[in-house]
Amino acid sequence: MSGQPDNGRRRRLWVWPVVVGVGGPVLAFTIGLDVAHSLMIGLAVALVVAGSRVIGLGDQAVWPRLPFGRRDGARRDVSSLSWSLYGQQRELTGSGRRRLRRVCLDTLELAGYSLDTPDGVRAVEDLLGRPVTAFLIDEDQPAPDLRGVQRTLTALTAVPLRKAHR
Repeated sequence: MSGQPDNGRRRRLWVWPVVVGVGGPVLAFTIGLDVAHSLMIGLAVALVVAGSRVIGLGDQAVWPRLPFGRRDGARRDVSSLSWSLYGQQRELTGSGRRRLRRVCLDTLELAGYSLDTPDGVRAVEDLLGRPVTAFLIDEDQPAPDLRGVQRTLTALTAVPLRKAHR
């Protein structure tokens, strides 16, 4: 193949401009426009649609695909959530980094841990480890990898929370 679209693709390329070129004037005439304006609107819309098909306007956007078959249900929701947290290289995305940091800081605050004192920093290091603590103190530090996130969330779930302040 020399890069030329096959006959089926060529035919599909011109289906919508023809449909719009015929259906547009009929619709415009039906709603009350005169014949000349109806034909002009149909021709203009058909040219826009044909132009967008020729330059491949919609072909430039590529949506990410999950590596497995998708089904409705809770597993689908969880996989979609995890895809919003992890990028292509299985590292946290920017929004994933912010969300993890916020969850960790909020949970530590509710549990009574403070990153403002040396003793508090040591206690958080004992709980979550030095790399995660460094990430929580300075957001420019590297975020934990997938296993580090799992260990962090598991450790945070085991922490007893104080009662809410009143």
